[in-house]
Amino acid sequence: MAIVVDELVDVLHRERHLLENLVFRLIEARGLLATGEARFLGWAASDIDAAAAAVREVELRRATVLASTSPGPLPTLATLVAATTEPWKSLLDDHRMALGRLVGEVGAGLESTHDLAVAGLERVLAANHETEDRTDHLDDVGDHLGARWARDTIGDGGRDERSTLQPKRSRPFADLDDLDREITAAGYEAVLTATDRMTLPSLTRFLS
Repeated sequence: MAIVVDELVDVLHRERHLLENLVFRLIEARGLLATGEARFLGWAASDIDAAAAAVREVELRRATVLASTSPGPLPTLATLVAATTEPWKSLLDDHRMALGRLVGEVGAGLESTHDLAVAGLERVLAANHETEDRTDHLDDVGDHLGARWARDTIGDGGRDERSTLQPKRSRPFADLDDLDREITAAGYEAVLTATDRMTLPSLTRFLS
């Protein structure tokens, strides 16, 4: 039993490290979302996927170690803490508290990252609509632009007022071309996909 617990402690130490890396990747993505650095979101989403995959791998390793202790349902960490003597008891309990804290951080990180990605994607889609509306109006503006410019120039002694006819930028992505907006939207969607499919049910059950 001591050998199995020793191996379990090593696995839990590894799991803590990988969860911390996952939290970092979520913080990294959240920072990019908050600052509008959408061009790096695809990389951030890949980092989140890789971090989550590493956590899933160590969860399988943990399940394998636990299965070797006894047949039947896998024991929870709280059960192992209660049934184990020192020094393993304190080590396992320390891992239990740390893992519980990290699960909470991952949950909060997923929620905030997801919400920021949704908001960003909505802004990109709104910019698409704005550009379409702007294009519709440009035809009408073009019909009157020459006459308007000539009138303003003559009336103001030759001063060119064409800049007053330029549309105002009301959204962060309104001035991007179609391809850049598609790339930007894909970045937000990649982050949403990465966060939506991430779950830690095995770890949650193990800590319950």
